[in-house]
Parts: sequence; C-alpha cells; structure tokens
Amino acid sequence: MKVNHAEGDALTMIAVNIDCDRLVTTDTAGRMKLWDISKADFRNKESDPLSKIREMWFIQAHKSLVTSLSIVETFKEHPGSDLFILSSGGDCNVLLHRLSNG
Repeated sequence: MKVNHAEGDALTMIAVNIDCDRLVTTDTAGRMKLWDISKADFRNKESDPLSKIREMWFIQAHKSLVTSLSIVETFKEHPGSDLFILSSGGDCNVLLHRLSNG
C-alpha cells in the first residue's frame, strides 16, 4: 500500500463514511488523502485487507496540521448528490471538499 503522508509527519485525523467504503486521513503537514476501502475484508483473517485498499486522491488541504475532520453525507436518493469533507487546520481555515474530486 502506497502512503504519501511524509515520513516524520503524524496522522492527525481519520474519518469513515456511513457505508464504510471511504476512509479519509490527514496529517500534521495539512495533507489529506482519500482511500477506497470498499474491497477490503477486515473480517477474513486469511486475507490481507491492506492489499485491497486503493488511494483515490491526495491533496494539500491546509498550510499546517489538520485539527478537525468530518465527512458530511447528503441524501443518496437525490440525483447528483455527493459526499463532502469538512476540515479545519492550524492555518485558521475551514474548508469544504467534494469527496468525488478533492
């Protein structure tokens, strides 16, 4: 599994959506990464779930550490609905990211 959070930076936040198929991680440098965990089988002790996790996107979200993270779910029955990530950082910014495109 490829990880772009830099060596020496610590993860600060993680969040999973309601369907448990998307995972978001953030770090002390303000970076945010979205993972597809829909194919990972964490219940099967015979398989390696980490081999099934796929990186979807990776962005520099804040200028310094991410201090808060939340996935905002919209109604799936509405056409064109999406998931959003709400984050705040040590740079005193609050940002709203569209999950589908970062």
